[in-house]
Amino acid sequence: MNPVIPLLRAARFLLGWSQADVASALNIKPKTIQLIERGKYKLLPREAWILKAHYQGALVEFTDATAHHGAGVRWSVPGIKMADGTLDHFGGRIVRSARGLVDLSQRQLAEIAEIDPSFIARLETNSYGALNEATLKKLEVGLRSLNVEMTPETSLVGAGVRWVTAPSEAAFICKDE
Repeated sequence: MNPVIPLLRAARFLLGWSQADVASALNIKPKTIQLIERGKYKLLPREAWILKAHYQGALVEFTDATAHHGAGVRWSVPGIKMADGTLDHFGGRIVRSARGLVDLSQRQLAEIAEIDPSFIARLETNSYGALNEATLKKLEVGLRSLNVEMTPETSLVGAGVRWVTAPSEAAFICKDE
């Protein structure tokens, strides 16, 4: 699978957009976005650039791999707010983006992290009364086991998600089989 595909999916998840939202904005069929994200569509460089530019226009920044970590996505500015107008203090959008990077449902991620799926659902929708930090830590450990880490917001850029190390092509092949 093309290594840019998980990054495009993670960017869409970070924004909270559906495949239909993206398709409508770009005047293409929703099925095309679905096929791209499943690796079942030959993604041409021009198409990847169009998708990437669309996400960048919505304040998502794509980060390159370095000697210390893999590629990722993050907010290009700090202080991005949730749909309800509050700050994303506990990283609900980042968790959603991390799921997009590894292409997992809330339930699948909950199983890997050994936590209740409703915790992830509440976190991602910013609908919790109190947050159990031990459970949040288990979620972070579960993501790390998948080669994914959440990156904190700084004074210059927003929070994000990235591969801990650049994933090998073999990892994509094994996942698809």
